[in-house]
Amino acid sequence: MKNRLKTNIIIDLVMFIAMAITSISGIVIKLIAPLRKSAEVEWVREAASCFFQAWSRRTWAHIHLWAGVIVMVLLVVHIALHWQAVDSFFKK
Repeated sequence: MKNRLKTNIIIDLVMFIAMAITSISGIVIKLIAPLRKSAEVEWVREAASCFFQAWSRRTWAHIHLWAGVIVMVLLVVHIALHWQAVDSFFKK
């Protein structure tokens, strides 16, 4: 039981970090690095640190994609680990 709890905590923590990365990279793609022509919100682009602009839009898109894939895989694992609870919830 202790080992399963540790596994759940690790999966949930990694899934949370991947969700945060997906959210941050989505914001960067939408507001800070839009196609380098012009920003939708110019002051956001100007206020952004050099860290966000150090990588290209394509790099941010790859980060966004793979963090999203990690979230989806871990979500499936999370549901599989809690399948007994899901099953009993729907049987009521």
